[in-house]
Order: sequence, then structure tokens, then C-alpha cells
Amino acid sequence: MGQPYVRRARSIRQRVQTILLGILGAIILTATMSQPWLNQPRYGIGSIAPQDIVAPYDAQVVDQVTTRSRREAARNGIVPALKMDSDATQQLAAELQRRLERSDELRQVAGQFPYWPSANLSTDLQQIARSLNEADWQQVLQALGQASPHPTPRPTGRSDGFDPFKPSLASGKVLPISAEHPLVVALKTYRIQSGETALRQVISAIEKARERYAMAQAVMQDFGQQDYTVDLFTLTDTQWQATRAKTLVALENLLVQGLAPGLPPELVERAVQLHVALVVPLEGRALAQQLLLGTIDRPTLTEDPDRTRRLAEQAAEDVPLSIVSRRMGETIVRQGERIDAGQFALLDRYGLSSRNVNWGAILRLFLLVSGAIVAFWQIERRVYHRLRQRDCFLLLLLATSTPLLISMGATWPWASPTMLANLSAIGLLSGSFYGSLVGMSLVGLLALLLPPGLEVSWVDALIVAAGGLVAAAWAGRARSREDLALLGGGVAIAQGGLYLVMNLINSAAAEFVWLTVLGSAALCGFAGLIWVIIAIGLSPYLEHLFDLVTPIRLAELANPNRPLLKQLAAEAPGTFQHTLFVASLAEAAARSLGCNVELVRAGTLYHDIGKLHNPRAFIENQMGGPNLHDQLADPWLSTEIVRKHVSEGLVMARRARLPKAIQAFIPEHQGTMLIAYFYYQAKQQQEQREQRAKTAHFGLEQTSVERSSRFDRVDRLDQADRAGQANPAHQPDRATTTLETTQTTQQDKAPQGRSPYQACNLDQRPVLESHFRYPGPIPQSRETGIVMLADSCEAALRSLENATYEEALALVNRMLRARWQDNQLVCSGLSREDLRVIAEVFVTVWQQFNHKRIAYPKAALNVPDRPAAEPAANSCAK
Repeated sequence: MGQPYVRRARSIRQRVQTILLGILGAIILTATMSQPWLNQPRYGIGSIAPQDIVAPYDAQVVDQVTTRSRREAARNGIVPALKMDSDATQQLAAELQRRLERSDELRQVAGQFPYWPSANLSTDLQQIARSLNEADWQQVLQALGQASPHPTPRPTGRSDGFDPFKPSLASGKVLPISAEHPLVVALKTYRIQSGETALRQVISAIEKARERYAMAQAVMQDFGQQDYTVDLFTLTDTQWQATRAKTLVALENLLVQGLAPGLPPELVERAVQLHVALVVPLEGRALAQQLLLGTIDRPTLTEDPDRTRRLAEQAAEDVPLSIVSRRMGETIVRQGERIDAGQFALLDRYGLSSRNVNWGAILRLFLLVSGAIVAFWQIERRVYHRLRQRDCFLLLLLATSTPLLISMGATWPWASPTMLANLSAIGLLSGSFYGSLVGMSLVGLLALLLPPGLEVSWVDALIVAAGGLVAAAWAGRARSREDLALLGGGVAIAQGGLYLVMNLINSAAAEFVWLTVLGSAALCGFAGLIWVIIAIGLSPYLEHLFDLVTPIRLAELANPNRPLLKQLAAEAPGTFQHTLFVASLAEAAARSLGCNVELVRAGTLYHDIGKLHNPRAFIENQMGGPNLHDQLADPWLSTEIVRKHVSEGLVMARRARLPKAIQAFIPEHQGTMLIAYFYYQAKQQQEQREQRAKTAHFGLEQTSVERSSRFDRVDRLDQADRAGQANPAHQPDRATTTLETTQTTQQDKAPQGRSPYQACNLDQRPVLESHFRYPGPIPQSRETGIVMLADSCEAALRSLENATYEEALALVNRMLRARWQDNQLVCSGLSREDLRVIAEVFVTVWQQFNHKRIAYPKAALNVPDRPAAEPAANSCAK
């Protein structure tokens, strides 16, 4: 009845302490966040004036709010500066040169133009003659009384008869072929003037030109009709050379002027037309314009962020201060008007803003903070379960650091909440100390309190919350320095990227403003990275100061090169191998149940370090040598030696400054279990003594036996002391300490003022179960409970040979059931379903360790004897 009452009283006391600590935390957080309301004006910006307020004297004041907003608008609305993109310029020049070279190739295929002296036949008629389709050309020949034995081949193209290369006359009309056609008339006139032979020469030249023109059309179709048109062939060679050269000049002028990004196509086309009209001859302008428009497909000017930033800052500095003034007697604000920033500056200058403590706002903030604390407490109970008072103090310290930093930075003109808010550091520390959910909850609730508490904008609160949430979510998974480096980069990207996005959304010049805010976004991301670096530097100190463990610290403690583990492997190798197998069982079970695997691994490695005080007293370290307990033949003394590995383990753990989370595995993995072997050995000895007592005689014989027994006991104690002093570095005074521990353990059952070993007859000691149990406590967490079960099943699983899965599972279930029925797991949080999973995992791991191997061939073991030098000689010969 006493223990439940004490436990209930302790629980009530802890609840009262938790409530008081929560109230204290709410008061402290409210005090740090209530700076704006400690001297809040009654007539602030946006409030309604209750009456006409006049100026008591002449004054002028700078309206800081209006000035700041105007400068911010000037900074964000600046037109970005541009600079020449040399790569794009070179690419456009190379592209135009490529097009001109292809045009040269096409004109070379088409042949010289004009191909006949223009005095006898004009260039227009020559172009018509070589571009006519075959049927029209045959009609021309028939009109002249000539016949072509070899029709000119035409390129394959459209089946509808449309010829995109067929030119028109100056009037723009295509005349039908008849005796009145200008080409027929010109050729007839030439025949009359020069004769039939000259006409045949003209027709032959036209035939050759038509053939080359058809080949040029075919090549043009391969190049692409959209890039080249018939205008390329209508120019004479002299006109083409002039057009070619001037087109390059027009492009150079365009590139010098520059093509800004985002220009609409109609403006680009207009610019090309103007530059072509300035330098290109009239007959080649259409072709030059087409070549240039087909070439220009990218801007040649790019944005210059450095110059844009300088221009933005210069534009902000050029904005004059907004100064408001009033003469004595002039009205500052009329009744019913909403007070603006300038009017408030004047009211504050005159002392008419009625500043005082806003207790209503402070009370509302206190209730809001209290609600956040209650919400956090509910979340913590579900995901972490046990926060110590020092943990609550640390979380309160982290939570108050953010409003303190923002309040102190309010007087720094260069600082902003996105730089001062250390939510990324809080997220990393709380997430690594107490888990990602606890860290994310703390960051999220703090971010919600910043806007109403410190008048931080919701945009800034959202930005810093993003970095804190990323840090908290990632902190629980960090296992190395590389993970921490990636975490810092993720926080920087989250804060900087969200800052850029939010400013682009809120800006009036969204198409250009990203250049002006890019530097601020980078600074915001860099601030998040700096806070992560600060948190990483503070983490080791906070871990030792508040006795905390992080995944990285647990990984460091599990390093086999740690001094205690190296000493355990060297001085108690059997215990070390036992520890490794227990760690394999416990890790697998913890992983299946979703427990802290890193904590289980580290705790298991240290759970038996107390055996270093007397390694030979434990059978796994005897290596086939004599058993100390067989020599003692005293179950009481053997029990004290075995129990001592718990107390000595705690001493060593404290000396090595191991965290208490690791130290808990040393006593809790044994709990209050019964040391059954020595307990039943003591009961057997008691039965034997009772049997001897019935047949013994009284008198001198009994006295001599008692004295002899006493002397034998002193000899056995001396033997135990000498065995314990095998490692004097761990126990300087083994005999005295062992005897004192045994006396203290049984003090409650001995007569007052006398130890059980000080009785007149040492063999009359009562066999009490409490004398043969470990001191405890029983496991207080799922992790230590798993290690207890793994430690209990390890020896039994190792002893199995040729057992089936079902047999091994039945054995493990019996052992787990025994621990359950012995009430060793009542405080661990493990359920019966968890025990079922643990049993299956243990047997699966045992199967993995106890796998079968193929028998090694005996012939391979029978190696014939050879001289020592023979193998070396053979290998050298090879």
C-alpha cells in the first residue's frame, strides 16, 4: 500500500510542477513579446480621431513610415539595367553569315544573272524567261516558230500547279502567253534586228539558264522555302553583292543598338525595317529584311543584376524624406478621420498620441501564448511522453530567444525579422533533441505567435517558419556531418526561395522585380544557414549541460574505439561478444517497433560495462578456466558479486560522463529480476543444513562445527577478495566494499545493529528472495525493456543446436512470458502485441546468426607435407 501511495503523490506533484512551469513559461513568453504594448499609442495609425486635434506649437517631423514605403516602392519599381550579351551577339552574326553563304550557293547553282546582255533583253524579261513553267515556255517557242528537243526539267513540288517562284511583271499581273506577250515581242524584235542565228543563241542561253534555275529551285526546297524566296534570284550579281554587304551592316547596327528581352515581334520587325531602309539598296530591301528577321531569334541584351541593385539603392536614396509640419493652432486631424502615418508622427511629436500600457492586448497575448503552450504539451505527450524539468527549461529558453532577438533588432535599421528570427536554429536543436514532431510543433507555434506578438508580417513569419520546419523535419534523420551540411543548404534554399517567391507575388513590377530582391533573398537564405551553423556549434554544449542525446552523439558513443568499449573488448572479450549479439537482437526489435534504434544500439553496448570490475566472475569470460563461484560455494556472496556489475557499471558510466539515457540501460536491463541460480542453490543449502540439524548432536561437537564453519567462511571471503582484486584499477578495496555491499543489502532483514553476516552462526542466514534480486529499477522505456528481453534470450538462443524455428520461438515466448508475469515490463510501455513481434524478430535474427554452412571437404584439409622452400621455388620458377 505504501508504494502506490508514494507513486500517486509523486504523480500529483509532477503535474503541479508541470502546470506551474507552464504558467511561468506563458508569463515569460508574454513578457518578451509584449514590447509593442508596453508603450502603445492610443491614437495610432489607422485609428479614428475622437475629436479635432490642433497643434499646440510650430513643429515639423519626418514621417518615417511614409518615407520607408516610398523608398521601398522606388527600390522595387526600378527598371532593370541591361548589358550586352557577347555570346548572343556572336551567335546572331554567325547565323546571318551562314544564311548569306547559303544564298551564295543558291545563286551559284542558278548561274550568272543576267545571263544575256541586258541591252538586247532586259533583266526582267530574262528572269521571266528562266522562271516560266515548261508549258508556257513551249508556247513562247511556238510563237517564235522554234521547238525545244529537250524540255527543261522542273523540280518536283506541289501538285496543284502553283509555282511560288514564278515572277510577275512590274504591274503585278501575270499575262497569258500569246503573240503580244512582252517576252515574245522582245524576242521577235531581236530576231528582226540580229537575225535567226542570234535568236537561236538567245534561246540556247535561256534553255541553259532555265535548267540551272530549276536546279537552284530544288536546292532551295531542301534548304527551306520559308528562309529563301525568289527575290534572291531577281537581283543581278552587282545588286546582290551590294545587298549582301549592306545586310551585314544593318545587322551590326541592330546589334550595337541591342535587342532587349521581352520585345514584341512587331517592334523587332519595325526596327529591322528602319535599319534596312537606312543602308540597303531599294531593290534588295525585301530580301535583306527577310534574312534579318529569320536570323534574329534571341535578345542580345541581358539583365545586369549588380547595376540594377545599385540603381535600385540609388533610387531609394534619391527619394526625399517625407516631412510633415503644422503651425500652432492648425488642425492635425479632424474628428472622425482615420489617422494616417504623417498625422501620427505629428501627434507623437506633440505627445498627443496618449501612449500607455495596453493591458487588454497583453492579456489577449497571454491567453494566446497559454493556448500555444497547452497545444504543445498535448503534442509532446503523444510523441515524446516524458519531458524532464530541465527539458522544459531548455525549450522555454529556445522559445524566448526568438522574440528577444527580434525585439533587440528593432533598433537596428539594417536588420529584418527574416535575419533575426532563429527558427531554423530552434528547429534543428529541438528536432535533434526531442524528435522531428516536437521540433516542428515548437517552430510552427512560435511562427504563429510572431505576427500578433511582435507585429511581424505574416510573410516574414512564413519565410522563417519554412526554414525552421525544414530544419526540424531533417534534424531527426541527420547521422553525419554531411547530413548537417545538406540540412543547412536545404534551410537556405527554403528561406531564400520562399522570400523570392513572396516578393515577386507582392511586387507591382513582377516581370523585373526579381533582380532587385535577388540579393535580399540570398541574404535571407544565408541568414538561415548561419543560424544552422550556430545551432550545430551550440548542440554539444547543450547536450552536456542538459544531459541530452542526439542521433549524431549516439553514433559517436557507439563507436567501438571509445575508451570504455575498447577496455571491454580487451579485458572482458566474452562479455563484449555477448553485448554485440544482444545489440543485434535489440536493434532489430527496436526497428520493427519504431523505437529509437540509435539509442538502443548505444545503450546495449554499455549495458554490461560493470562486469569490468571482476570479469572472471562471469562465465562468458572464464574461457574454460575454473569457476570462481564453484570455489566460493556461497550463493550469497556470489549474488553480491554478480549484482555488483550493476552498481559498478553506473560508477564507470558516471566517470565516463555518459548521458543518463545511456546510464539507464545499466540497471534497467536487469530490473528487479531474480538471480535464480544462486537463489535455488541457497535454498538447497538451507535444506541440507536443516537435514543435518536434525541428526546433529549437541555439545562440543556442534560448537566445533560452528567454529570450523566460521573459519571456512572467512577463507572464502578472502578468496573472493583476491579474485575481485584481479583488476585493482577498477576497485581499490574489493574486500571491504564487497562486504559492506552485502551487509547493506541485507540490513533490512538483520537484527537492529547487526549484519546478517555478523550473526553468531553464518549458516543461519535466511533465504529471502529479496536478497537474490537485482536492485532495479525495472525498465522505464520501451528501449530498455527491449534490451532486457534481448539480454535474457541471448544465452538461451546461443545454446540451441539443430532447433527448428517453432522450437526457438516457443523458447523465446516462454522467456518473454516469464518477464511479463514477473512485472518487469509494467513501466516500459511494451504491450503483449509488442512481445509477439519481439519474439519473432529475435528468432529471425538467431536464424541469421545460426545459419548452416557446407562442410569443408576433408581432402582439402589433408595437405601433404612439403619442404618449406619448395613452394617458393616453384612460384619463382613460374
